[in-house]
Amino acid sequence: MMGITTREKSDNLYDQLQERTLRRIQELCGEVWTDYNEHDPGITLADTLHYALYELSYLLDLPLESYLGIRERTSASYRRKGFLSAEELSAGSPVTAADYEKLILRSLPSVTGCYVSIEEGHFYRIVLQIVAGAEQQQIRAEVERLYHAHRNLCEDLADISFAEELPLSVQEDLSGVLFSLTSPLSPQESSYTLLPDSWYSVVYHLPDCYGVGERGVPGNATPEQRVAAKQLKAYMLIYDHLLADTMRQAGQMETLLDLSGATPLYDLPAVQAPSVDEIVDPEKAAGLTLHTETSFQVRKACFLDMLDSIYGEDTRNYYRKLVLPLQNQERIRLIEALPQLNCERFRAPDLFTIGSVSGFSRFLLALDGVSGSPSPVSDVLAGYSLRLLDDALFLFVTGNIFLSGSQIPESRKRWNLFPKKRFLLLQICIPNSPCVFIYSGIICFTKVF
Repeated sequence: MMGITTREKSDNLYDQLQERTLRRIQELCGEVWTDYNEHDPGITLADTLHYALYELSYLLDLPLESYLGIRERTSASYRRKGFLSAEELSAGSPVTAADYEKLILRSLPSVTGCYVSIEEGHFYRIVLQIVAGAEQQQIRAEVERLYHAHRNLCEDLADISFAEELPLSVQEDLSGVLFSLTSPLSPQESSYTLLPDSWYSVVYHLPDCYGVGERGVPGNATPEQRVAAKQLKAYMLIYDHLLADTMRQAGQMETLLDLSGATPLYDLPAVQAPSVDEIVDPEKAAGLTLHTETSFQVRKACFLDMLDSIYGEDTRNYYRKLVLPLQNQERIRLIEALPQLNCERFRAPDLFTIGSVSGFSRFLLALDGVSGSPSPVSDVLAGYSLRLLDDALFLFVTGNIFLSGSQIPESRKRWNLFPKKRFLLLQICIPNSPCVFIYSGIICFTKVF
């Protein structure tokens, strides 16, 4: 049976505001102001503002979608705001033998069974069962290309063979999640309430005897009474603009929480008040602003900090030497690319694709950016005792270690086809220890020089 849930008085914002206002009046006025009944003009004005704050509080408690401007609950809609689904965050490349088995079985219908083993030195051996009549040479080529398209750094393929029976097959166990980069939510129309575009002045809620509502002052009002009504209306307009600006900022959350270059509105928010032109010069008001581009960029940076904390990143540190708004632009660019970069961060270059680079190299290139800003890569790597080397220095130090370190003849031949200038070289500098060089997925060790 459904019932009505009662609310404690202490949970009522309107009552809380009344109590806090009366306590403050007593602290400031003492014996000068002792009448706190509803008929007192000061209490009437305070209660009117309490009501306006209570209404504003209701608007600020609307669902998150109301502020994000999301019309349909799809992963693409949330992604534009920097909020990624769990499937996207957990996406990744295959890392275990079972992952490669599932990848091959799901990608190649001609393969009915697959067993992958890992030998010392991270070399993979793949044993396949195929349908009758399938060409082994073609299947071997397809599996080899598929493997190298998903190969991780410091791994390689030793052998692909065929057998009628496998030591262990996963052909009947494909229920496990492998990896997926997109998993959209089911489209669903949102039923939230949009924020209003303008603010109605609190003077509409004052009694008619105050002379500031739609009816105005009586026809027989004295000049002093007319002036007093305009003064009260102007006084209340200050509160109106503060309240309207709060609502405007809430309405601009759609722009603030958006990974785009959109800029919010900075002009004075619209306030609907009776005969407002009598107290406000429209030409002067048109040039007034309550916020600046800098204040928006600072709040935008705080939003990006929140995204960093959610996803375990530190994009601010990468571009700490840049100033706003360029820093925010670079951070947004990197945040948008991070799901794909993290998914493939440990992926090696595809040996069948000339010009392919490792996921780690793509991550460093993404840090460098394309907007013409100074490259922060060297600064970031220096914080981790890392530095980039050019090809000449790398090849001088390592000599032929790179080529002789590969145990698979076909792989060594294929490496020779790659243009060396397409890869980033990395030296990990560890005091009093060998230097470790990472070159397109092959780790080479040399002595300190």
